[in-house]
Amino acid sequence: MKTFRDHDALCGLALPTADMELRNLVATRLSQCREYECPDLSSLLHIVVLEEGDTPDELDTELGFTTVHNRWTGLAPDAKDFTPSWDVLEEHTHWFELVFVISDDGFGVLVFVPKQNVDSLTALCNQYAKSAITHET
Repeated sequence: MKTFRDHDALCGLALPTADMELRNLVATRLSQCREYECPDLSSLLHIVVLEEGDTPDELDTELGFTTVHNRWTGLAPDAKDFTPSWDVLEEHTHWFELVFVISDDGFGVLVFVPKQNVDSLTALCNQYAKSAITHET
C-alpha cells in the first residue's frame, strides 16, 4: 500500500511506470485539484494506492475507518439496509477508484483498488459497479 499525504508526496507521486492507467487517473485527479488554486494539495486530498495482496483490514487501519462495513451504521454488506460508505465509486479498466469525503470543507481520500485483488472490498466494488451499470440501462 502506498499512501500520499503531504504536498510534496502528492506532487511527486512514485507510481509504477508500467501502470499508465493509474498514472493517468492520478494525474487527472491532481490536475482537477489544482484548479482550486490551493497552494497545499494535502489540504484537499490524500491518495492511497492498494497493491496486490493488501487487505481491507490494512486499508481500514491506514484510513482510521472501515471500508467494507458502513462506517456510520456499522452494517455489513449482507445486512438488509446496507449501503457502502464511499461517496463515489468509479470503475476503470484495471482499477476501482473510491472517493471518501471526510469533512464539510471537501477534504477527501482517494483510494485506488486493483481489480485483480481477491478480497471483500474488491468484491463489494464489483457488486456496486455492476449494479450501477444495470441501473443505467
